[in-house]
Amino acid sequence: MTCSIVREDGVGGLFRGAGPTVVRAMSLNMGMLASNDQVGLMLREADGVTWVTGGHLVRAKRGGGA
Repeated sequence: MTCSIVREDGVGGLFRGAGPTVVRAMSLNMGMLASNDQVGLMLREADGVTWVTGGHLVRAKRGGGA
């Protein structure tokens, strides 16, 4: 299949559709990172939350667990 793409469309044909895929992946990652940072900030500011290095939630002191 790869050979037929190169034969018909050239090497550039292998990258057809890569632009929209990269833009979608970048926007999705930015959204996930921003929301993760915001939630982490809100949880760190909340009373009774214990954190470890790397921002992983360990437990909440007032019940409920994590």
